[in-house]
Amino acid sequence: MSIIILSFTKNPSYYTMLKDCIESIGDYEIVVVETNNKLKGKDMMLPAKFIFPEEEFNYNKFLNYGFQNLSSKEKVIISNNDVVYEPGCIDALFESLDTYDSVSPVEKYSAKDITGYTVGEHVKGWCIGLNYKVYEQMGGWDESFKFWYQDNDYCNFLQKHSLNHALIGSAVAKHLCSKSHSLVGDLKEFTNDQISTLEQKWGK
Repeated sequence: MSIIILSFTKNPSYYTMLKDCIESIGDYEIVVVETNNKLKGKDMMLPAKFIFPEEEFNYNKFLNYGFQNLSSKEKVIISNNDVVYEPGCIDALFESLDTYDSVSPVEKYSAKDITGYTVGEHVKGWCIGLNYKVYEQMGGWDESFKFWYQDNDYCNFLQKHSLNHALIGSAVAKHLCSKSHSLVGDLKEFTNDQISTLEQKWGK
């Protein structure tokens, strides 16, 4: 069971944010795909394996790098660097993957799980847990999605193949909204380009 974190450690405050994320996870394999490759070769002083791609940031391509460097191919959680997990959250997400194909945490405790495919409501792009077989069935993450609408593409795939997704009520996490947007440069350029990519693949 493993966690992949996408990160851009551009200054000390972002290092602290990443440190808080990692320390909230617990004793699992953690692979960090770090955008700031100027840190390559430095001791990050964190209990994780770091990968430093040389090319320009691409969310799904970097996710694929993470998956390619996992030692365990069973259950995987993908996470932004701007998330802090409450005690028991990661355990609950992994356990729920015995029932569901795909899961996300909540930001406020709920007594029940909620199934669905709505991005933002059910599928939290900042944290998704999935069984490795789902990744294999996808053939990897579609690298034509550089950042925006990656989660929309994922939802469409789940629905098309009748794979269930659930928001896990007992898995609570805090998302520091929009901090991870620092991963990308021109947000407008990414947005316009990715809308077109999504529509070409799935229709309007």
